[in-house]
Amino acid sequence: MKSLLLFSMLFTLPLYALCPPSAPEPVRLTIAHQPHKAGLQLTVGISESGIQQLQLLSEQSGRSVASMDLFFANQAQQIQARPLLEDANLDGLTDHLWLLSKEGRLWRLPIRDGQFGLPKLMADLTASGLDFIATAGLLRARLPATLAPLAWRQADKQLVLLIARHRQSGHDTLFMLRFNMAMTQVALTQFEHLLDRTVLSEAEVNQTLSANDWRALLAEAGWLVQFPGKMSMAPTVIAGVIYAAVASTANPDACDVTDDSQQLFALHLHSATQVYRQRNKLIPYLADAQFALRQQADKQLKLVLSTETQWQVVLPNLLKISADCHNCTEPLSLSRFPLWKRLATYRSELGGY
Repeated sequence: MKSLLLFSMLFTLPLYALCPPSAPEPVRLTIAHQPHKAGLQLTVGISESGIQQLQLLSEQSGRSVASMDLFFANQAQQIQARPLLEDANLDGLTDHLWLLSKEGRLWRLPIRDGQFGLPKLMADLTASGLDFIATAGLLRARLPATLAPLAWRQADKQLVLLIARHRQSGHDTLFMLRFNMAMTQVALTQFEHLLDRTVLSEAEVNQTLSANDWRALLAEAGWLVQFPGKMSMAPTVIAGVIYAAVASTANPDACDVTDDSQQLFALHLHSATQVYRQRNKLIPYLADAQFALRQQADKQLKLVLSTETQWQVVLPNLLKISADCHNCTEPLSLSRFPLWKRLATYRSELGGY
């Protein structure tokens, strides 16, 4: 059986079109809270001292279960992006949270028995000078030994997708940060550790990049791609490919598009290389649309823009990344698309056979 290329094959987080809210919306989560599991709501509020505060509220009663001032490393953290939930041991319960400050500091903190643990700084991207406005996904991935760098040692990786915005131009940048599942790395990931993948080399455009050079890309801490506009909807990861729609606005602060078209970018999740013949193409702009999948007559899948009242095909004959080689792809069809997803691993269940 081939090694797992991507744990989450279709993953999308809510993202306000063009202009996200100034504070994250509440997030629902389930944690281990003795003696039972507890359904909670995670919110970001304001404490009595005037700084942002992480709050856990009971879904049933609305009462406060736990709270933590967002004052880490002797500095108040301003958070605009939606927190990411992690289930490290795959038991169906949230055990860690990832928090992204607007300045570009990425924190990971444990949550256990209804209490927040000590936060750990995982990345400091403040040198970018960008405003980090949204999170776009937390994925668990593994590559087969024939493709992965030697340092990976067949271990799972945590891939974190972030969105930042340039203050003067209003253009968005997509970040992909790579972490070991064991969280054993000592060095803090910083902006200068990331590869700028905005412009590809000639070898990458012609798909003649060697396997060794491709592995060298994956040996880095991650990558970034600068887009020529604002993301108009949440980017979507499908079978190892990131799809992002980018629209133009009249000025950096505008929340309305200037054209009836936008650009669709398709990026390889691990390296940001192109997957299709072109890395980006023009597609229509539909207000309040989201990406969705539809099946073609030949069982292959197509990508559509979907609203409550209409949908429009933007990319037929979808491709998936393949384990055969570093730049191999194959058609993505319904018969081969994973319809089953691991929801939980029950390690201490009694009475179940």
